[in-house]
Amino acid sequence: MSNFSLAIRGDYRTVMAHRKKALLTALREATIQSAATVKNQARADIVRAGMGRKLAGTVQDEIYPPRGLAYSPSAEIFSKAPQIVAPHALVGTIRPRLAEALLIPIKGSPAEKIRAGRGQTKVEVAQARFGELTMIFPKGSSPILGVRVTDKQVDRRARGLRVRKLDREGPKNFLGLCRVVRQTFSRKRLRTFQIFEQGRRRHPQRVVHHLRIELEKSMDATAIK
Repeated sequence: MSNFSLAIRGDYRTVMAHRKKALLTALREATIQSAATVKNQARADIVRAGMGRKLAGTVQDEIYPPRGLAYSPSAEIFSKAPQIVAPHALVGTIRPRLAEALLIPIKGSPAEKIRAGRGQTKVEVAQARFGELTMIFPKGSSPILGVRVTDKQVDRRARGLRVRKLDREGPKNFLGLCRVVRQTFSRKRLRTFQIFEQGRRRHPQRVVHHLRIELEKSMDATAIK
């Protein structure tokens, strides 16, 4: 009888070890899947908003712990460019943190394609590309930062934009690049927070789904043959 009792105890330990591993594996797999789904949806949302695949690629996810199993695995989904993504996920007033004013590129102007590298400002890039910048103060409108050009330079620098199309943004032979404002109102373009909330709500369902799969595997592995 004692030998039989030891045999039962041995099988019990094996079964419980399998069940424990199945539980922890299900938790990790559900966390990985939830994080990947939210990350991919956030990236697709950025592309849909017309903000480019390069910016979408800044959305990343990290699983904790990075390796192995845990009773409370967690995931972090974040952007490596939060200063760009965050304002477009919120509705509100945007004000400069370090500068005195914001530069808003004029639609259709070359300033829309200016990209500042590390350690550079957009003003420095614009000066290097267009030369000395000038600010004008139109009546009843915000100041405009631009460059004085000849008719030929307008064609070359503005890539086909004519002076008459730029008259609204400054006097003749003045190529307006940016409006200078102290603050601007952000209209929400991204569904980032809705995507995060949806992922949070659906995570328990993924845990249950993976628990069923892993428990079935565990039961098959410990079944008496």
